[in-house]
Amino acid sequence: MKYFLDFEGTQFSHKIISIGAVCENGHSFYSLVKPESKYKISKIITELTGITIEDIDNAKGAIEVFNEFYNWVLAQEEEAKENEVNWNPEWFCWGSEDIHFVKGTFKDCASDPCARLILGDIAGGLTDYGTRFCQRYNIKQRGLLKVAQAFDHTKEQDHNALNDAILLQFIHSCEEKYEKAEIKKMVARLTELEEAKPKPKWTKSDLPKGTIVTISNNKKVTHSFETANEAAKWLISEKKIKDKEENEVAEKILEAAKKRNSYYKSWRMIGE
Repeated sequence: MKYFLDFEGTQFSHKIISIGAVCENGHSFYSLVKPESKYKISKIITELTGITIEDIDNAKGAIEVFNEFYNWVLAQEEEAKENEVNWNPEWFCWGSEDIHFVKGTFKDCASDPCARLILGDIAGGLTDYGTRFCQRYNIKQRGLLKVAQAFDHTKEQDHNALNDAILLQFIHSCEEKYEKAEIKKMVARLTELEEAKPKPKWTKSDLPKGTIVTISNNKKVTHSFETANEAAKWLISEKKIKDKEENEVAEKILEAAKKRNSYYKSWRMIGE
């Protein structure tokens, strides 16, 4: 059984604060999550996701949520067995950030057998579908929404974990629907549109608030990323930064963006 996942999490401590999941049978799961250990909901996270500190203070604890998620997964597997479908879970996310949230929350839930089991299984088998997709169709790393819009330009994103999981399942369904040559043409169109679009000064950009961007000497946006981890992955490959973890680079990019400083590139955050 394929499960399409998305997590929203804290900015630096990597604690899950919401989970969205869609099973290939169409059933879904969503919950806000209150971390078991100390956490902070930053202004950036609230602006990006709409989740406030009050929301999380009143949410179910991580152990309770992942016990519920464990039972939900078991229910999907029971249904699969009844229909003689392969029930072994396969976990998919978009990008490399979610695995850090899973590992951070696993530490909080290690004392509970069911939460530990489900989080451990995800951590051991989570596939970064975004990187795999972009490599398969020979395009630069792109965010979930950009790729979804290659198949349907009306798609929107609000950084709700369940809605993002649904977007991921949509992309997967398109991969099954279209031939590889057709998909290559669709995603190639993304590059054409980006190159044709005038690059505005970053203060005039219509990119969503919280987007991480690099800017040129005349303050125009040159590259944009939905998350600091996406920016870090690009910077590591672009500049061949050695001996530094992606998370470390992402934190330095965020710091540079907030202070309007340089870190190999000049970084800014839309809306800051």
